[in-house]
Parts: sequence; C-alpha cells; structure tokens
Amino acid sequence: MKIIKKLAIIIKRILHKLPRIEVKIIDIPVENKPTLIQKLKSLKKGRSFSYRSKKAILKILSLWVIPVLLAVGSFLMIRPVMAQISEDPGILLYLFENDPEVGAETVGDNLYPQIYYVYNGNKVFITDTQYTNAKPHSNGEWVTWMSEIDGRWQIFLHNILAETTVQLTRGGNNVNPKVSEGNVTWEGWSEPPLAYGSGNWQIFVYTGEYIKQITQGWLSISPAIEGDYIAYIQKNANDLWDLGAYSIKDDKIADLALNIVCDHIEIKDNFVSYGETCSGTTKFPLKLEEVFLLELTPLSTLQQKQDELMDQLENIIQQTPIPDVRSATDEATPATSSATPILEPTLTTTPIPTVPTTSSDTQEATNSAEVN
Repeated sequence: MKIIKKLAIIIKRILHKLPRIEVKIIDIPVENKPTLIQKLKSLKKGRSFSYRSKKAILKILSLWVIPVLLAVGSFLMIRPVMAQISEDPGILLYLFENDPEVGAETVGDNLYPQIYYVYNGNKVFITDTQYTNAKPHSNGEWVTWMSEIDGRWQIFLHNILAETTVQLTRGGNNVNPKVSEGNVTWEGWSEPPLAYGSGNWQIFVYTGEYIKQITQGWLSISPAIEGDYIAYIQKNANDLWDLGAYSIKDDKIADLALNIVCDHIEIKDNFVSYGETCSGTTKFPLKLEEVFLLELTPLSTLQQKQDELMDQLENIIQQTPIPDVRSATDEATPATSSATPILEPTLTTTPIPTVPTTSSDTQEATNSAEVN
C-alpha cells in the first residue's frame, strides 16, 4: 500500500506540471475567435482561465508515466533476485548449469520434514512449517513439492533466486509434482459428476498464468515435463496403458502409443522414453515438437475408427444368410425326362475258371486221399 501511495503522489506531481495554456478573453470580433473562446463567451472580459492540452497529456503519459511505472514494477520484482545474486554471484551460473539436489528431512525440534536444496555442499532449507513436506523436484532456479495440509496434499512452487514461494493448489488431493522452466505438472484427484462415474487421478499443469486439467476419464498418472511439453500414461479399456503428450504453447493433446506396458516416463532433449524398469525403455522416434508440428491424427481416433469398421463388418456377416448350395443347384436345374439318369453301382460275379487235369494227376490225388 505504501508503494502504491508513493506512485500516486509521483503521478499527481507529474500531471500537475503538465503544460498549461493561458487564455485571456479580449474584445475581438467573435468570428475571429478560436473555437475554445467561442465556448467560453459567457466569461467576463479580462478574466483568464487555463486548461490542459489533451495531446500534451497523452504525450506525457507515453513518454514519462508509463515508462516510470514499468521501471518501478520491474525493480520491485527483480530486487530480491539482484540481492541474492549480489550476495553470491556464483549461484546464478550454478543454477543455470545444474538442477540442484533437493530433499526433505526434519530440522531441529521440528518433527515435520522440511524441503531443502544443496548449494556448495550445504543444505539450504526453504520451508519451515508445522506440516509434512515431501516429493521435492527441481529444475534450475525452480523447486516444487507437495505438502500435507489438513489431511490433503497440496502443491507448492519456490524460486531460489527470488526467494519466493507460491501455493498452487488449495483443494482436493494433489501429488507427485514435476517442474521445468517454471511450468509444473502433477497428479490431482478429480471428482466428475455422478452421471460420469467415479473419480480418478488426472494430470494437471501450472503455466505461470493458469492451472488446467489436461486429461479426462480413465486413470492418468506419471507425468514428465520438459519445457512446454508433458508426457503421461493413461489406462485404457484393455487394462493396458496409452502414452499421451500435451503441448502447453499449442494447448493440444497427442497420442504417442497405445496398449503398452509401462511404469515410468522420461523426457530428455525433446524425446520421450517409456517402458518397464525391469525390461528397459523404448524411445519414441519423433521429437515432441515434431509431433505437434505435424498435427498427426490421434492414434485413439484411428483405433476407434478401426473398431467401428470391425463392428460393422461383424454385423454384416451376422445378418447375411449363408446360401444352401444344394437347393440353389436344384432350383437352377429342374429335373426333366431328358435329364441324365443317376447311375448306381451294381455287384457282378465272375466265375472262377477251372484248371484241366490229367488222369495221372487224378489218380495221385485219389491215392493221397486214401492214405490220409
């Protein structure tokens, strides 16, 4: 409030010094008087008055007031940063080249874990609360974490250089935050209307200007972030995972892979890697900026169209009767008297030929029979 009052006084003083035009009404023909004097004919002769030129006001505003306000606002914002840098100029280079190590542990008599970052081998604590703080994640000058307040987890964001902390969420349960270049993503519990079923964990993002829920419906977890891009996995009807991505600057979602087995995601140099810890990872072939630049048709849409076509094909097959080949043949060729008769197999017997014998052979056969 004191700063605002000082700014108001400065502006008032500037406006008070605006150029004034002194006009004195003199006894001259009305037709030769300026328009301004015509408007003031009712004033007495010899009485002077002043007014501020509108153009002059606009000129002063554009050349003095607005730049002054911008300069004062910029100074107020960067003053803590400059103070921090002036105390230790090396911290700026360190944070530019590194993501500081962060952690949570109890300090002194405080039994609640507090968040810290490590610089020059020392732990610098950035919280001092009477509630639990956990899961810190850092990127350059930014640190995010979750704190349990009144039985629910909320997300916080801290700037190391400015030494400022902002609470991003104030309701529901919000866990597992990740930060990159001041953008923060996390898992938040979303309760849809009863008509749409029960609640689920969904992916949220803070852009520095607003907070937005970027997923709907099925369970969505494990967000990873790099710059303006977020990757995550979402459960599908097959009880497997679909890999999705979100562009903050484009405000669009893209499908990267369907029906995968995955328990972790990572974004590095604009490439997404995903997979199982025990069996290795798979690297998506395109950069995320290329995915959104090409505006590829979502895989979920293609899969949905394929399923719809298969369902239509199945319905057509079920509704189409299978023709009776025999009945169709009979109807096509009706029986007539000239039709070829059906041949049936007949059994024929062929007599066994007899072998002629001589008288001597007959006699020997008789003798052998008698001996027997």
